[in-house]
Amino acid sequence: MPESPRRPLRDIRRSYTGEDKIAAKAGLGRRCLGLDRCTPEQRRFRAQLALHVFNGYGTEVVSREAVYRAPDFLSYTMIASPRYDEMAFIFRTAPRNAFGRLIADSSCDFGMPGLRLLASDGFRTFHAVHHPTGARTVFAVRSDFETADLVARSMDTSVEHDLFERFPRAHIPLSAEEDAALNRIPPMTEEIEILLAALIARISAEDPSRTWAVGNWWGDPLRRPKPPGYGLESKLSLWGADHAWTLRWNRYPYPSDLISCLAAPEIGVTGAQAVEDGGGWAIKLGGSSLHLRYGEVK
Repeated sequence: MPESPRRPLRDIRRSYTGEDKIAAKAGLGRRCLGLDRCTPEQRRFRAQLALHVFNGYGTEVVSREAVYRAPDFLSYTMIASPRYDEMAFIFRTAPRNAFGRLIADSSCDFGMPGLRLLASDGFRTFHAVHHPTGARTVFAVRSDFETADLVARSMDTSVEHDLFERFPRAHIPLSAEEDAALNRIPPMTEEIEILLAALIARISAEDPSRTWAVGNWWGDPLRRPKPPGYGLESKLSLWGADHAWTLRWNRYPYPSDLISCLAAPEIGVTGAQAVEDGGGWAIKLGGSSLHLRYGEVK
């Protein structure tokens, strides 16, 4: 009996990420889904972004280093659309609000150090650059968003004034505070960078067979009972050094969901393995480990 034809990679990727055809095609590799295929600059940017969105709500890391705090970004419903040289986030509504949770502005003490606005129409599309890595990122309501150059050329003067009064623009150099914050980031192995970047690339991942779902880290699309250890107050902590890092959380997703999206066939990180680890789990890649601890977060 002849084998059934294999589905196109674009359709396999879409079935996990929720991207539309345009977004999925833009991120595909030649022989892979492309979720982790990116430039070294993109990998480092995504890993640093993970430090900001997976730290917050009163954890020790935040009280010690307040700059690593942008977990409210995860309160928005989005589709993560990683591309080789760009990290795109697609929102049904309010990309400006979500972008404002990451970039330091005139009303906020927190922000990802070195993130700068490149161009925007003020409502639908926001292009940014991360100065420490040179990586580009975009926040948009459509997957077929215009390039930064096209958006910049069509920016309305009043919109430009409003945006650049609130958000730091690309020519502004790093401040002393940003430099200090960046210097406090512990060293990471390349394998750890890959795993932390993978967390960002899979923010919206869901099994097409509906056995697991990451759910943007704020809810469960599968409507299951709350997982054991679910906390009344959301807490997140991501910290470590070199080859050993630990992610702690106490709400969604289920621990098994996170293990599946990082280590399962098709969707998982190539070479990553999930192993039991002292009452919890660890995702191992090469000689590095991302320890997963669910429940109480100190």
